[in-house]
Amino acid sequence: MGAVAPIAIAVGVVIALVVGISYVVMRSRSGESLQVSLRLPLRLYLLAGVIAGLVLLTIGAAGLVRAGLGYGLDKEFSYYPVYFPSAPLRVPEPVAPPPQKEMPLASPTLEEERETRAKGLDRAAQEGLLKGISYTLVGAVILGVHVLARRRLETAEEREGSLSRGYLVLVAAIFFIIVLVNLPQAIFGLVRFYVLEPLSEFDGRRPPGENLAFAVAALPAWVTYLLGAVRAVRKGGAG
Repeated sequence: MGAVAPIAIAVGVVIALVVGISYVVMRSRSGESLQVSLRLPLRLYLLAGVIAGLVLLTIGAAGLVRAGLGYGLDKEFSYYPVYFPSAPLRVPEPVAPPPQKEMPLASPTLEEERETRAKGLDRAAQEGLLKGISYTLVGAVILGVHVLARRRLETAEEREGSLSRGYLVLVAAIFFIIVLVNLPQAIFGLVRFYVLEPLSEFDGRRPPGENLAFAVAALPAWVTYLLGAVRAVRKGGAG
């Protein structure tokens, strides 16, 4: 999912540019004067800020859902273990090679591997929880600031205009992309995790929690904005 959010944002920026240009063309064809003003660019910026806040908030919410699934079900359900050396490596002094045959390196025992894996899973879960909290807080602040600024700037007619309707369609499309990418992978991951037996105790199978968390976090937003876009388009209104 790491590449899905940037792709969705890039698609959103392109669509926002198309919507903005179409908005200007529609107003010019309707005979309305297009005065040089910062109002339209400011409205576009505020809408972009709202979208950025929504995406960050969704990433944070997905991180919290992922952490909840990991702590509630199994950390292996949501995370790969973070591996680290058990002791600092020491660089030996250069010496002449011994004449006798070198002894083979001792492999870690099964218990040592299990202990290392458990520590790595604990660390991954802790980092995932902190990341979810961080993204949620930053996304909530960015979203709140831009929503309040938009409410103070726009009139009631502008909130029902074509630019606002295009914003609803754009956000619905962004969250649809997130759901479309993650939901099928989440279903496949759930079936594989609970139905298929692992090839070994340390086979490193992909945890389904990440895709499931993003699908759960994005699905309500997609449905909400899709219904809002349908209502706004049906209602219509002046640009």
